[in-house]
Amino acid sequence: MSSKTKPSAPTATASEAEGGGVFRVERVTKNLLADFTGGQSWADVLRKENLGAGASNRPTQGGRKVQPANFEMCSRFKTINVYHSTCIEAETNSTVGLGFASDKVKKTLDPLCVRSFGSVIRPGGEDFFATGNGYLEVVRDAPGGKILGLHHMQSPPTFAFVEEDGRTFHYEFEAGAGMSLTGSSFGSATGLIKMPRFGDSKRFFAKFKDRAPKSGATISEVIHFADPSALSRWYGMPKWLANTVAMELMHALDQREFDFFINRGVPEFIFLVTGAKVGVDDWKVIKTAMQAHIGLGNSHKTFAANIPDPNAKVQVEKLDAEGADQGDRYSKMTDALALKIVSAHQVPPLLAGIQLPGKMAAANELPNAIRAFQILKVGPAQEVFQDTLATPLGDPTENGGLGLTADDFKLKKITDELDLDAMETSSRMRETEPEAAAAGRDLKDGLKKELTSKDREAAGEVLAHALAAIMAQSDRALREDVRELAARAPTVIA
Repeated sequence: MSSKTKPSAPTATASEAEGGGVFRVERVTKNLLADFTGGQSWADVLRKENLGAGASNRPTQGGRKVQPANFEMCSRFKTINVYHSTCIEAETNSTVGLGFASDKVKKTLDPLCVRSFGSVIRPGGEDFFATGNGYLEVVRDAPGGKILGLHHMQSPPTFAFVEEDGRTFHYEFEAGAGMSLTGSSFGSATGLIKMPRFGDSKRFFAKFKDRAPKSGATISEVIHFADPSALSRWYGMPKWLANTVAMELMHALDQREFDFFINRGVPEFIFLVTGAKVGVDDWKVIKTAMQAHIGLGNSHKTFAANIPDPNAKVQVEKLDAEGADQGDRYSKMTDALALKIVSAHQVPPLLAGIQLPGKMAAANELPNAIRAFQILKVGPAQEVFQDTLATPLGDPTENGGLGLTADDFKLKKITDELDLDAMETSSRMRETEPEAAAAGRDLKDGLKKELTSKDREAAGEVLAHALAAIMAQSDRALREDVRELAARAPTVIA
Protein backbone atom coordinates (compact mmCIF):
# COMPACT_ATOMS: atom_id res chain seq x y z
CA MET A 1 0.00 0.00 0.00
CA SER A 2 1.68 3.17 -1.18
CA SER A 3 1.43 6.50 0.62
CA LYS A 4 2.28 8.42 -2.54
CA THR A 5 -0.47 8.69 -5.15
CA LYS A 6 -2.02 11.21 -7.44
CA PRO A 7 -5.16 12.85 -6.06
CA SER A 8 -7.15 12.00 -9.18
CA ALA A 9 -6.27 8.29 -9.12
CA PRO A 10 -9.22 6.02 -8.30
CA THR A 11 -9.24 4.13 -5.02
CA ALA A 12 -9.63 0.36 -5.35
CA THR A 13 -12.75 -1.12 -3.81
CA ALA A 14 -12.66 -3.36 -0.77
CA SER A 15 -13.67 -6.37 -2.87
CA GLU A 16 -10.69 -5.79 -5.16
CA ALA A 17 -8.43 -5.62 -2.11
CA GLU A 18 -9.84 -8.87 -0.77
CA GLY A 19 -9.14 -10.57 -4.05
CA GLY A 20 -5.45 -9.82 -3.81
CA GLY A 21 -5.52 -6.29 -5.27
CA VAL A 22 -4.21 -3.09 -3.74
CA PHE A 23 -5.80 0.13 -2.61
CA ARG A 24 -4.38 3.63 -2.31
CA VAL A 25 -4.17 5.75 0.79
CA GLU A 26 -3.93 9.16 -0.84
CA ARG A 27 -1.49 11.64 0.58
CA VAL A 28 -2.37 15.28 1.13
CA THR A 29 -1.31 17.42 -1.85
CA LYS A 30 -1.17 21.19 -2.00
CA ASN A 31 0.59 22.93 -4.86
CA LEU A 32 2.50 25.95 -3.56
CA LEU A 33 2.07 27.75 -6.91
CA ALA A 34 -1.04 26.18 -8.39
CA ASP A 35 -1.53 27.04 -12.09
CA PHE A 36 1.14 29.73 -11.87
CA THR A 37 2.37 28.99 -15.40
CA GLY A 38 -0.53 26.92 -16.71
CA GLY A 39 1.51 23.74 -16.76
CA GLN A 40 4.30 25.16 -18.93
CA SER A 41 7.93 25.32 -17.88
CA TRP A 42 8.93 28.62 -16.35
CA ALA A 43 11.57 29.21 -19.02
CA ASP A 44 9.00 28.80 -21.82
CA VAL A 45 6.57 31.20 -20.17
CA LEU A 46 9.11 33.94 -19.50
CA ARG A 47 10.74 33.83 -22.90
CA LYS A 48 7.46 33.92 -24.76
CA GLU A 49 7.00 37.10 -26.75
CA ASN A 50 4.08 39.22 -25.58
CA LEU A 51 2.10 40.78 -28.42
CA GLY A 52 -0.58 42.32 -26.26
CA ALA A 53 -4.02 43.16 -27.59
CA GLY A 54 -4.28 44.24 -31.21
CA ALA A 55 -0.65 43.59 -32.15
CA SER A 56 0.45 44.79 -35.56
CA ASN A 57 1.08 42.43 -38.47
CA ARG A 58 3.88 44.73 -39.62
CA PRO A 59 6.75 43.63 -37.38
CA THR A 60 9.51 45.63 -39.13
CA GLN A 61 8.00 48.64 -40.91
CA GLY A 62 5.72 49.90 -38.15
CA GLY A 63 2.96 49.13 -35.70
CA ARG A 64 3.08 47.82 -32.16
CA LYS A 65 6.36 46.18 -31.27
CA VAL A 66 6.20 42.87 -29.45
CA GLN A 67 7.74 42.65 -26.03
CA PRO A 68 10.76 40.30 -26.34
CA ALA A 69 9.76 38.49 -23.12
CA ASN A 70 6.65 38.05 -21.03
CA PHE A 71 7.09 41.14 -18.89
CA GLU A 72 3.95 40.45 -16.86
CA MET A 73 5.33 37.09 -15.72
CA CYS A 74 8.75 38.65 -15.17
CA SER A 75 7.14 41.07 -12.72
CA ARG A 76 5.26 38.33 -10.90
CA PHE A 77 8.36 36.16 -10.51
CA LYS A 78 9.65 38.58 -7.90
CA THR A 79 7.13 37.11 -5.48
CA ILE A 80 8.05 33.42 -5.80
CA ASN A 81 11.75 33.12 -4.99
CA VAL A 82 13.38 34.74 -1.96
CA TYR A 83 16.85 35.06 -3.53
CA HIS A 84 15.50 36.49 -6.78
CA SER A 85 13.37 38.97 -4.82
CA THR A 86 16.29 39.97 -2.58
CA CYS A 87 18.51 40.56 -5.61
CA ILE A 88 15.96 42.86 -7.26
CA GLU A 89 15.54 44.75 -3.99
CA ALA A 90 19.33 45.12 -3.62
CA GLU A 91 19.67 46.34 -7.22
CA THR A 92 16.78 48.78 -6.91
CA ASN A 93 17.83 50.24 -3.56
CA SER A 94 21.47 50.56 -4.61
CA THR A 95 20.61 52.24 -7.92
CA VAL A 96 17.79 54.70 -7.13
CA GLY A 97 16.96 54.08 -3.47
CA LEU A 98 19.69 56.31 -2.06
CA GLY A 99 18.32 59.38 -3.80
CA PHE A 100 20.05 62.19 -5.67
CA ALA A 101 23.19 64.02 -4.71
CA SER A 102 21.42 67.36 -5.17
CA ASP A 103 18.65 68.31 -2.74
CA LYS A 104 17.06 70.39 -5.52
CA VAL A 105 15.55 67.27 -7.12
CA LYS A 106 13.68 66.28 -3.97
CA LYS A 107 12.51 69.82 -3.21
CA THR A 108 11.36 70.41 -6.80
CA LEU A 109 9.79 67.03 -7.72
CA ASP A 110 8.29 65.84 -4.42
CA PRO A 111 5.35 68.29 -4.65
CA LEU A 112 4.53 66.84 -8.10
CA CYS A 113 4.04 63.33 -6.72
CA VAL A 114 1.35 61.74 -4.56
CA ARG A 115 3.93 60.95 -1.86
CA SER A 116 7.44 61.76 -3.05
CA PHE A 117 9.58 61.39 -6.14
CA GLY A 118 11.38 58.55 -4.40
CA SER A 119 8.09 56.64 -4.19
CA VAL A 120 7.72 57.11 -7.95
CA ILE A 121 11.25 56.38 -9.12
CA ARG A 122 11.70 53.34 -6.89
CA PRO A 123 8.85 51.28 -8.47
CA GLY A 124 10.29 52.32 -11.81
CA GLY A 125 13.63 50.91 -10.68
CA GLU A 126 11.96 47.70 -9.54
CA ASP A 127 10.33 47.32 -12.97
CA PHE A 128 13.69 48.13 -14.58
CA PHE A 129 15.42 45.19 -12.91
CA ALA A 130 12.44 42.82 -13.07
CA THR A 131 11.49 43.42 -16.72
CA GLY A 132 14.32 45.51 -18.15
CA ASN A 133 12.01 48.52 -18.51
CA GLY A 134 10.72 51.28 -16.24
CA TYR A 135 8.27 54.03 -17.19
CA LEU A 136 7.40 57.44 -15.79
CA GLU A 137 4.21 59.32 -16.64
CA VAL A 138 4.64 63.10 -16.83
CA VAL A 139 1.40 65.11 -16.60
CA ARG A 140 1.43 68.58 -18.22
CA ASP A 141 -1.15 71.32 -18.61
CA ALA A 142 -0.45 71.54 -22.37
CA PRO A 143 2.13 70.35 -24.93
CA GLY A 144 5.43 71.82 -23.79
CA GLY A 145 3.68 73.38 -20.82
CA LYS A 146 4.04 73.26 -17.08
CA ILE A 147 4.59 69.88 -15.43
CA LEU A 148 1.77 69.14 -12.97
CA GLY A 149 2.47 65.59 -11.86
CA LEU A 150 4.82 62.60 -12.00
CA HIS A 151 3.56 59.03 -11.69
CA HIS A 152 4.87 55.49 -12.04
CA MET A 153 3.64 53.50 -15.06
CA GLN A 154 3.62 49.71 -14.96
CA SER A 155 5.97 48.08 -17.42
CA PRO A 156 3.95 45.03 -18.64
CA PRO A 157 0.99 46.91 -20.21
CA THR A 158 3.19 49.52 -21.93
CA PHE A 159 4.11 48.97 -25.58
CA ALA A 160 6.14 50.86 -28.18
CA PHE A 161 4.18 51.72 -31.33
CA VAL A 162 6.30 52.56 -34.36
CA GLU A 163 4.76 54.91 -36.88
CA GLU A 164 4.81 54.63 -40.67
CA ASP A 165 8.29 56.06 -41.19
CA GLY A 166 9.78 53.17 -39.16
CA ARG A 167 11.66 55.51 -36.82
CA THR A 168 9.22 57.76 -34.97
CA PHE A 169 7.25 56.05 -32.24
CA HIS A 170 4.89 56.63 -29.36
CA TYR A 171 3.53 54.40 -26.59
CA GLU A 172 0.37 52.41 -26.09
CA PHE A 173 -0.82 51.63 -22.58
CA GLU A 174 -3.38 48.89 -21.97
CA ALA A 175 -5.15 50.23 -18.89
CA GLY A 176 -7.10 47.63 -16.97
CA ALA A 177 -8.69 47.60 -13.57
CA GLY A 178 -6.51 49.55 -11.19
CA MET A 179 -4.15 50.62 -13.97
CA SER A 180 -5.75 53.75 -15.43
CA LEU A 181 -3.38 56.64 -15.91
CA THR A 182 -3.64 59.61 -13.60
CA GLY A 183 -3.44 62.50 -16.00
CA SER A 184 -4.10 61.04 -19.42
CA SER A 185 -6.86 62.39 -21.62
CA PHE A 186 -6.04 60.13 -24.57
CA GLY A 187 -8.57 57.42 -23.86
CA SER A 188 -11.13 56.09 -21.46
CA ALA A 189 -10.34 55.32 -17.82
CA THR A 190 -9.62 51.80 -18.96
CA GLY A 191 -8.73 50.45 -22.38
CA LEU A 192 -6.08 51.37 -24.94
CA ILE A 193 -4.39 54.73 -24.33
CA LYS A 194 -1.90 56.25 -26.78
CA MET A 195 0.76 58.52 -25.28
CA PRO A 196 3.63 60.52 -26.80
CA ARG A 197 7.21 60.43 -25.67
CA PHE A 198 8.35 63.27 -23.42
CA GLY A 199 8.66 66.48 -25.48
CA ASP A 200 6.92 64.97 -28.53
CA SER A 201 3.36 66.13 -27.79
CA LYS A 202 3.16 68.92 -30.37
CA ARG A 203 4.15 66.63 -33.24
CA PHE A 204 2.00 63.80 -31.89
CA PHE A 205 -1.20 65.85 -31.65
CA ALA A 206 -0.57 67.49 -35.03
CA LYS A 207 -0.51 64.02 -36.58
CA PHE A 208 -3.17 62.35 -34.45
CA LYS A 209 -5.74 65.13 -34.27
CA ASP A 210 -8.38 62.80 -32.87
CA ARG A 211 -6.15 62.32 -29.84
CA ALA A 212 -5.77 66.03 -29.12
CA PRO A 213 -6.86 66.97 -25.58
CA LYS A 214 -10.06 68.84 -25.01
CA SER A 215 -9.93 72.41 -23.77
CA GLY A 216 -8.64 72.56 -20.21
CA ALA A 217 -7.62 68.87 -20.11
CA THR A 218 -4.18 67.75 -19.12
CA ILE A 219 -1.90 65.57 -21.23
CA SER A 220 0.53 62.79 -20.34
CA GLU A 221 3.95 62.01 -21.79
CA VAL A 222 6.20 59.02 -21.20
CA ILE A 223 9.80 58.74 -20.02
CA HIS A 224 11.23 55.26 -20.65
CA PHE A 225 14.13 53.72 -18.68
CA ALA A 226 15.41 50.79 -20.75
CA ASP A 227 18.15 48.34 -19.80
CA PRO A 228 19.78 48.13 -23.24
CA SER A 229 20.05 44.76 -24.93
CA ALA A 230 21.03 43.44 -28.35
CA LEU A 231 17.84 41.34 -28.27
CA SER A 232 15.50 44.28 -28.77
CA ARG A 233 15.65 47.72 -30.31
CA TRP A 234 12.50 49.06 -28.67
CA TYR A 235 12.63 47.54 -25.20
CA GLY A 236 15.13 46.71 -22.52
CA MET A 237 15.63 43.11 -21.40
CA PRO A 238 15.99 41.67 -17.87
CA LYS A 239 19.45 40.23 -17.37
CA TRP A 240 18.37 37.48 -14.95
CA LEU A 241 16.46 35.24 -17.37
CA ALA A 242 19.31 32.72 -17.40
CA ASN A 243 18.45 31.73 -13.81
CA THR A 244 14.89 30.62 -14.67
CA VAL A 245 15.74 26.92 -14.62
CA ALA A 246 17.52 27.28 -11.26
CA MET A 247 14.45 29.01 -9.79
CA GLU A 248 12.11 26.33 -11.09
CA LEU A 249 14.30 23.57 -9.68
CA MET A 250 14.47 25.36 -6.32
CA HIS A 251 10.68 25.54 -6.32
CA ALA A 252 10.55 21.78 -6.98
CA LEU A 253 12.79 21.25 -3.95
CA ASP A 254 10.59 23.46 -1.79
CA GLN A 255 7.46 21.67 -3.01
CA ARG A 256 8.99 18.29 -2.20
CA GLU A 257 9.90 19.36 1.34
CA PHE A 258 6.48 20.95 1.77
CA ASP A 259 4.76 17.70 0.73
CA PHE A 260 6.95 15.73 3.13
CA PHE A 261 6.10 17.79 6.20
CA ILE A 262 2.44 18.39 5.40
CA ASN A 263 2.16 14.59 5.40
CA ARG A 264 3.50 14.53 9.01
CA GLY A 265 7.13 14.03 8.01
CA VAL A 266 6.82 10.34 7.10
CA PRO A 267 8.75 9.14 4.04
CA GLU A 268 6.98 7.35 1.23
CA PHE A 269 6.48 3.62 1.80
CA ILE A 270 4.66 0.47 0.69
CA PHE A 271 2.59 -1.44 3.28
CA LEU A 272 2.43 -5.17 2.43
CA VAL A 273 0.46 -7.99 4.01
CA THR A 274 1.73 -11.40 2.85
CA GLY A 275 0.94 -14.99 3.76
CA ALA A 276 -2.78 -14.47 4.19
CA LYS A 277 -5.81 -12.72 2.75
CA VAL A 278 -7.15 -9.75 4.61
CA GLY A 279 -10.90 -9.50 4.85
CA VAL A 280 -12.99 -6.63 3.55
CA ASP A 281 -13.75 -5.28 7.01
CA ASP A 282 -10.08 -5.48 8.07
CA TRP A 283 -9.00 -3.60 4.96
CA LYS A 284 -11.49 -0.87 5.77
CA VAL A 285 -10.14 -0.55 9.30
CA ILE A 286 -6.52 -0.45 8.12
CA LYS A 287 -7.29 2.11 5.43
CA THR A 288 -9.26 4.37 7.77
CA ALA A 289 -6.54 4.21 10.44
CA MET A 290 -3.77 5.10 8.01
CA GLN A 291 -5.72 7.96 6.47
CA ALA A 292 -6.23 9.41 9.94
CA HIS A 293 -2.46 9.94 10.15
CA ILE A 294 -2.24 12.08 7.00
CA GLY A 295 -2.28 15.88 6.98
CA LEU A 296 -1.43 18.67 9.38
CA GLY A 297 -2.21 18.09 13.04
CA ASN A 298 -2.07 14.31 12.72
CA SER A 299 1.49 13.69 13.88
CA HIS A 300 2.50 11.59 16.89
CA LYS A 301 -0.33 9.10 16.54
CA THR A 302 -0.12 5.34 17.02
CA PHE A 303 -1.57 2.73 14.67
CA ALA A 304 -1.90 -0.93 15.69
CA ALA A 305 -3.41 -3.62 13.45
CA ASN A 306 -4.49 -7.03 14.75
CA ILE A 307 -4.66 -9.56 11.88
CA PRO A 308 -6.07 -12.88 13.21
CA ASP A 309 -4.44 -15.17 10.63
CA PRO A 310 -1.19 -16.54 12.19
CA ASN A 311 0.41 -16.80 8.74
CA ALA A 312 -0.01 -13.12 8.00
CA LYS A 313 3.12 -11.02 7.84
CA VAL A 314 3.31 -7.24 7.64
CA GLN A 315 6.13 -5.65 5.69
CA VAL A 316 6.86 -1.93 5.25
CA GLU A 317 9.22 -0.88 2.45
CA LYS A 318 10.55 2.69 2.47
CA LEU A 319 10.71 4.38 -0.90
CA ASP A 320 12.63 7.52 -0.01
CA ALA A 321 15.48 8.79 2.10
CA GLU A 322 14.77 10.21 5.53
CA GLY A 323 16.44 11.99 8.39
CA ALA A 324 19.75 13.85 8.12
CA ASP A 325 20.59 12.61 4.61
CA GLN A 326 17.44 14.09 3.14
CA GLY A 327 17.90 17.42 4.91
CA ASP A 328 21.55 17.63 3.91
CA ARG A 329 20.70 17.04 0.27
CA TYR A 330 18.04 19.75 0.35
CA SER A 331 20.43 22.22 1.99
CA LYS A 332 23.29 21.57 -0.43
CA MET A 333 21.11 21.81 -3.53
CA THR A 334 19.41 24.98 -2.28
CA ASP A 335 22.77 26.66 -1.62
CA ALA A 336 24.06 25.72 -5.08
CA LEU A 337 20.93 27.00 -6.81
CA ALA A 338 20.94 30.21 -4.77
CA LEU A 339 24.45 30.98 -6.04
CA LYS A 340 23.28 30.50 -9.62
CA ILE A 341 20.43 32.93 -9.06
CA VAL A 342 22.57 35.69 -7.56
CA SER A 343 25.21 35.12 -10.26
CA ALA A 344 22.63 35.80 -12.96
CA HIS A 345 21.81 39.08 -11.20
CA GLN A 346 25.50 39.98 -10.70
CA VAL A 347 24.71 40.66 -7.05
CA PRO A 348 27.33 39.79 -4.38
CA PRO A 349 26.14 36.74 -2.40
CA LEU A 350 26.52 38.65 0.89
CA LEU A 351 23.95 41.23 -0.23
CA ALA A 352 21.50 38.40 -0.98
CA GLY A 353 21.97 36.87 2.47
CA ILE A 354 24.33 34.10 1.35
CA GLN A 355 27.48 33.39 3.38
CA LEU A 356 30.06 31.33 1.51
CA PRO A 357 31.79 28.84 3.86
CA GLY A 358 35.22 29.36 2.32
CA LYS A 359 34.91 33.15 2.65
CA MET A 360 33.95 33.42 6.31
CA ALA A 361 37.47 34.40 7.32
CA ALA A 362 37.85 36.97 4.53
CA ALA A 363 37.56 40.16 6.57
CA ASN A 364 37.55 42.48 3.56
CA GLU A 365 35.02 40.51 1.51
CA LEU A 366 32.07 42.86 2.01
CA PRO A 367 33.91 46.14 1.20
CA ASN A 368 35.45 44.57 -1.90
CA ALA A 369 32.08 43.10 -2.98
CA ILE A 370 30.35 46.47 -2.60
CA ARG A 371 33.03 48.22 -4.66
CA ALA A 372 32.73 45.65 -7.46
CA PHE A 373 28.92 45.78 -7.32
CA GLN A 374 28.93 49.56 -7.66
CA ILE A 375 31.35 49.55 -10.59
CA LEU A 376 30.03 46.59 -12.61
CA LYS A 377 26.28 46.55 -11.90
CA VAL A 378 24.95 49.63 -10.14
CA GLY A 379 27.06 52.21 -11.96
CA PRO A 380 25.85 51.34 -15.50
CA ALA A 381 22.23 51.22 -14.29
CA GLN A 382 22.60 54.63 -12.65
CA GLU A 383 23.94 56.00 -15.93
CA VAL A 384 20.71 54.89 -17.62
CA PHE A 385 18.52 56.63 -15.04
CA GLN A 386 20.68 59.76 -14.85
CA ASP A 387 20.88 60.23 -18.61
CA THR A 388 17.20 59.42 -19.17
CA LEU A 389 16.08 61.93 -16.53
CA ALA A 390 18.65 64.59 -17.29
CA THR A 391 17.78 64.93 -20.97
CA PRO A 392 14.08 65.84 -20.50
CA LEU A 393 13.69 67.06 -16.90
CA GLY A 394 17.08 68.74 -16.80
CA ASP A 395 16.59 70.64 -20.08
CA PRO A 396 15.29 74.19 -19.41
CA THR A 397 13.68 74.28 -22.85
CA GLU A 398 11.65 71.11 -22.19
CA ASN A 399 11.03 70.85 -18.44
CA GLY A 400 8.31 73.49 -18.14
CA GLY A 401 10.27 75.77 -15.84
CA LEU A 402 11.27 73.23 -13.19
CA GLY A 403 14.57 75.04 -12.64
CA LEU A 404 16.60 71.81 -12.73
CA THR A 405 19.70 71.09 -14.80
CA ALA A 406 21.22 67.84 -16.04
CA ASP A 407 23.85 67.89 -13.27
CA ASP A 408 21.14 67.81 -10.60
CA PHE A 409 20.15 64.26 -11.53
CA LYS A 410 23.35 62.61 -10.41
CA LEU A 411 22.42 59.65 -8.18
CA LYS A 412 24.18 58.81 -4.94
CA LYS A 413 26.54 55.82 -5.02
CA ILE A 414 26.80 53.08 -2.42
CA THR A 415 30.45 53.90 -2.03
CA ASP A 416 29.52 57.52 -1.21
CA GLU A 417 27.21 56.43 1.61
CA LEU A 418 29.53 53.87 3.22
CA ASP A 419 32.99 54.41 4.63
CA LEU A 420 34.45 51.25 3.14
CA ASP A 421 37.95 51.90 4.47
CA ALA A 422 36.63 52.17 8.01
CA MET A 423 34.54 49.00 7.47
CA GLU A 424 37.60 47.12 6.31
CA THR A 425 39.64 48.39 9.26
CA SER A 426 36.91 47.40 11.73
CA SER A 427 36.55 43.90 10.26
CA ARG A 428 40.27 43.20 10.55
CA MET A 429 40.92 44.65 14.01
CA ARG A 430 41.76 42.34 16.90
CA GLU A 431 40.02 44.60 19.39
CA THR A 432 36.41 45.73 19.49
CA GLU A 433 35.37 49.17 18.23
CA PRO A 434 34.60 50.46 21.76
CA GLU A 435 38.07 49.34 22.90
CA ALA A 436 39.66 51.04 19.91
CA ALA A 437 37.68 54.23 20.55
CA ALA A 438 38.69 54.20 24.22
CA ALA A 439 42.32 53.99 23.14
CA GLY A 440 41.86 57.05 20.94
CA ARG A 441 41.96 55.20 17.63
CA ASP A 442 40.21 56.49 14.53
CA LEU A 443 39.01 53.77 12.10
CA LYS A 444 39.78 56.08 9.19
CA ASP A 445 43.46 55.87 10.08
CA GLY A 446 43.55 52.22 9.04
CA LEU A 447 45.14 49.26 10.80
CA LYS A 448 48.10 49.46 13.13
CA LYS A 449 51.37 48.55 11.45
CA GLU A 450 54.46 47.14 13.07
CA LEU A 451 57.64 49.19 12.65
CA THR A 452 60.54 47.72 10.72
CA SER A 453 64.10 47.95 12.05
CA LYS A 454 64.81 50.90 9.74
CA ASP A 455 61.63 52.63 10.95
CA ARG A 456 62.78 52.21 14.56
CA GLU A 457 66.23 53.62 13.82
CA ALA A 458 64.72 56.63 12.04
CA ALA A 459 62.29 57.28 14.89
CA GLY A 460 65.11 56.97 17.40
CA GLU A 461 67.17 59.56 15.57
CA VAL A 462 64.23 61.97 15.46
CA LEU A 463 63.63 61.53 19.18
CA ALA A 464 67.33 62.02 19.95
CA HIS A 465 67.39 65.31 18.02
CA ALA A 466 64.28 66.49 19.80
CA LEU A 467 65.71 65.70 23.21
CA ALA A 468 68.97 67.43 22.33
CA ALA A 469 67.07 70.59 21.45
CA ILE A 470 65.25 70.48 24.75
CA MET A 471 68.49 69.87 26.66
CA ALA A 472 70.12 72.94 25.18
CA GLN A 473 67.50 75.18 26.81
CA SER A 474 67.12 73.49 30.22
CA ASP A 475 68.90 73.60 33.55
CA ARG A 476 71.83 71.37 34.45
CA ALA A 477 69.87 68.71 36.37
CA LEU A 478 67.34 68.35 33.60
CA ARG A 479 70.13 68.20 30.99
CA GLU A 480 71.59 65.15 32.75
CA ASP A 481 68.23 63.36 32.65
CA VAL A 482 67.66 64.26 29.01
CA ARG A 483 71.21 63.17 28.06
CA GLU A 484 70.57 59.74 29.54
CA LEU A 485 67.19 59.47 27.78
CA ALA A 486 68.68 60.58 24.45
CA ALA A 487 71.30 57.84 24.68
CA ARG A 488 68.51 55.30 25.17
CA ALA A 489 66.23 56.73 22.49
CA PRO A 490 66.69 53.96 19.88
CA THR A 491 66.07 51.34 22.56
CA VAL A 492 62.94 53.11 23.78
CA ILE A 493 61.52 53.27 20.29
CA ALA A 494 62.21 49.56 19.78
